[in-house]
Amino acid sequence: MKLKTEIIPDIRHNGGAICVGWINSEDILSCGDDHLLLKTSVLTHESSILCKLPSDVTPLDMHWPTRSPGTGSAGGSIGSAGTTGSASVNHPGGGKSLADIILITSADGKFHLLSRTGRLERSVEAHQGACLVGKWSHDGAGFMTAGEDGLLKIWSRSGMLRSTLISCDTPIYTGAWAPDNQAICHSNGRILCVRSLAANTKPIRWKAHEGLILKIAWCHTNGLIVSGGEDCRYRVWDSVGHPLYVSGYHDYPITSVAWSPSGDMFTIGGFNTIRVCDSTGWSQSLEKPQSGSLYQLNWSIDGTQIAAACANGHILYAHVVGKVFDWKHFSALVQDKRTILVTDSLSETIEQLDFPDRVIQVTLGFNHLVVATPAQCHVYNTNNWNTPVIFDLKEGAVCMLLSSEKYITIVERSNISVYNYQGRLIASPRWPGMYSESLSRATISLCGDMLVTRDTLDQRVIHIFELSSSTSGGGVRTNTDTGTHIQHTTVVIELALSQAGVANDRQLAVIDVNRDLYLIPVREFGPKQFLKIGSQIKSLQWNIDVDILAVIQDGRLVVWYSPIASAYNPRMLKLSSMERDAELGRNPRVHTFQDTTVYIRRSDGSLVTILISPYIFALHKDVMENKWDRGLKLCRTIQDEVLWATMAALAVHAKMLEIAEEAFAAIQQHDKVTYIQYIKELPNRAQQIAGAALLKGSVAQAESTLLHNGLLFHAINNNLNLYSWNRALDLALKHKSHIDTVLYVRKQYLNSLNKSEINPKFLQLNSTVDLNEEAIKQKIENEM
Repeated sequence: MKLKTEIIPDIRHNGGAICVGWINSEDILSCGDDHLLLKTSVLTHESSILCKLPSDVTPLDMHWPTRSPGTGSAGGSIGSAGTTGSASVNHPGGGKSLADIILITSADGKFHLLSRTGRLERSVEAHQGACLVGKWSHDGAGFMTAGEDGLLKIWSRSGMLRSTLISCDTPIYTGAWAPDNQAICHSNGRILCVRSLAANTKPIRWKAHEGLILKIAWCHTNGLIVSGGEDCRYRVWDSVGHPLYVSGYHDYPITSVAWSPSGDMFTIGGFNTIRVCDSTGWSQSLEKPQSGSLYQLNWSIDGTQIAAACANGHILYAHVVGKVFDWKHFSALVQDKRTILVTDSLSETIEQLDFPDRVIQVTLGFNHLVVATPAQCHVYNTNNWNTPVIFDLKEGAVCMLLSSEKYITIVERSNISVYNYQGRLIASPRWPGMYSESLSRATISLCGDMLVTRDTLDQRVIHIFELSSSTSGGGVRTNTDTGTHIQHTTVVIELALSQAGVANDRQLAVIDVNRDLYLIPVREFGPKQFLKIGSQIKSLQWNIDVDILAVIQDGRLVVWYSPIASAYNPRMLKLSSMERDAELGRNPRVHTFQDTTVYIRRSDGSLVTILISPYIFALHKDVMENKWDRGLKLCRTIQDEVLWATMAALAVHAKMLEIAEEAFAAIQQHDKVTYIQYIKELPNRAQQIAGAALLKGSVAQAESTLLHNGLLFHAINNNLNLYSWNRALDLALKHKSHIDTVLYVRKQYLNSLNKSEINPKFLQLNSTVDLNEEAIKQKIENEM
């Protein structure tokens, strides 16, 4: 990837250009020492004066909201034909849409609210000395200012003071809102401080730089903070101050930083320097324009363009090109704004695809190349590059593209749309408070029949949208526009749907804020179970062809060959896995997982390739095609313990007991062999299915099967054998049967241990229920 930079000719401020921002995808708004507010077109390179600020107003910061308060979608943009879902606010200039308000802070200690036409609506004395920072909150409900007096203040959207949040003994040069708008990160000399807006909360402080901190940016999609300072370094932090990346020394101080809207990149600027970095910190592109210091950087809404305010008065414009997308033997290179080169390494052919407008987003996978431009979406089949499917987009700013076996998901600023590869709209998922612009690739996932996403407001909630005609996991047909939801106990930071296998086995992998990994069988009947299968998980990827999961766990690569089949059984999960302590460096991430190859991105940007066993991959393919005999023959030929363990897990999951018996015998799991032989001798099919579920470790599934087939005693007896006394008693009380049996077995168990009853529920029933030992034994014998 690289930047194509250009200093817009014949357009400059007298003195330095201080502030810059995107009005829409084609127009830039800038202001500088000459007190002019200029509107510049990047297409025509024409400029017009929006307004001339008073001579005593020397701008230092400029910002405007992109979202209206109290709405779940983004508001309109300044200079557009209108606003979408914008709320009105009351201020001296009359009712204006929130997205039309420009906030400018100045050296005289004031902030100024301007309309999009450039009319000065309000000026407020905010600080003693210069007002250095002015930032709207992400939800547009208010803004904060900070200045040389060391104060940081919160203001309402109409410019009324709400509170003075922070008082420091040094000037506050920079600040940023938290993604949830409930905290603010600000500088205090060499210190970074995260202060919650809630009362009586202790701030988080850490020494971030060796010199004065000049700029910070807090990403609203991935929650990471990037900072730059006079020590000529930039650093990446998590939200509580843990260091994730420290750059080398630059020639000059870092004077500006900015995150891309999607959160996968950020930009840093200095003297004659602009650099684009991956979200983990490593550099992707470095350019040396003759610009002087870059005072402010700003990304366009679609994340493909950058504007910078230069000390020499010019406006620097940059476009992101050179991105490469790989899938199997195809590679797509975004050569320039409107051209993509597709290379097929098998046939050694190169296709050049030209577009009428600039390319915004690209995704390559599942035999399709999908390209989004500001107005349209182009869908190419890898077998035919000449006749793409083209359909119009709802909005002009695509934040993200996702593809799966059957569907494309297009995430725009205020809506999410799911299409098939023929261009037909399948669903428009939405939920209360939806703010699609805050989604990242870690918080939304698509497969061939389902879309899941994390809630915007409550990050413990996961929304599930069915994209096929099947019913949801709870047995209730869902509406694809509203879906269903499940809730985790803690904040979810990453999720991913399995891509292969049958729809009924669909699994959702979730990493929570504690870095614990859970699998959720999303189509399992009844309440969803969160099955913990790992801890200290930093990154994950499902294989796109088979149900194999690769994760980074505590700095090493772990590949679980049968996570779906072994999720209930940690012992089998361990047996059917691979661990690799390769030199992965600090903070590695699983980049992609295709065929038998895991690609890991190290913190320095390099890709590490690690191969998994091709026999495991072949076994999964045989099982998916229901060719168990061929898979069994493979295991007998290779005679590998991990391969046999994977076969055992897959066979138990598919209730292929004969094959499972042989596989367990091959890995010396004699207890499992004995239990399978017992299952095969059970008198009816329902008991055998329940027994297989117990063998897999799914107690709830076994119980559900027995109850559904009227085998209440056996459901109770399973819980008694597992010492789940309370559950056994609850079943007996609910069905008003075998209460005395449960009490009797519990009493016999305590007597064998010379213990007395302490459970209140059993104590109460023991005094009211008569235990006839002979009758209970006879009843048990009859049931058995």
